[in-house]
Amino acid sequence: MVAPDTLLLATENSSKAIELTNIFERLLGREISIITMRDLDFRIALPEETGNSFCEIAIAKASAASLASGLPSFGDDSGLCVDALGGAPGIRSRRWTGEYDDDLSRNHALIDALAAYPDQRQAAFVTCAAIAFPGAAAVSAIGECRGTILDAPRGNNGFGYDPIFEVDTLGLTLAELSLEDKNAVSHRRRAVECLLKLLGWISV
Repeated sequence: MVAPDTLLLATENSSKAIELTNIFERLLGREISIITMRDLDFRIALPEETGNSFCEIAIAKASAASLASGLPSFGDDSGLCVDALGGAPGIRSRRWTGEYDDDLSRNHALIDALAAYPDQRQAAFVTCAAIAFPGAAAVSAIGECRGTILDAPRGNNGFGYDPIFEVDTLGLTLAELSLEDKNAVSHRRRAVECLLKLLGWISV
């Protein structure tokens, strides 16, 4: 199967769109027209994130976007899984605190939640990436990046929990990395790479 000329991202998150465009073009070795739902002249209502796994949510997003647009569509779902918290926040990473609705507040809430576990800071960022095609079932793949949760944010790049997640192999947070360096090690890049191999768009 050949990669399409245009791929719709099932998101309105501009930071994620920039990151994914960089990932796709680096992996494919060529430019690809990647658009988001903001670029369409009609609105797509994505399903509520009520699934029980990263892949269930990612597939639902991709399938809904493809059905509504008639385009090959990409959906993903990511979360931070902290060992000491039994895998939380996990698939509820953006909503697990309820009252907090911004990245900084969520970061500090997680730091507070780990205050009782000073020696148990291991965690993993996990992404499921899915691509759905009109009239066909979606294909999905998982990617993971292991790291440690810090007591204070470091770095000004990235988004979400990036400033408090130190990558085990680098000793730097995801927010301290350039976009290119982050995309060399990130969970999202690893998931997309596995997905493109499954689709035959890049060689194994």
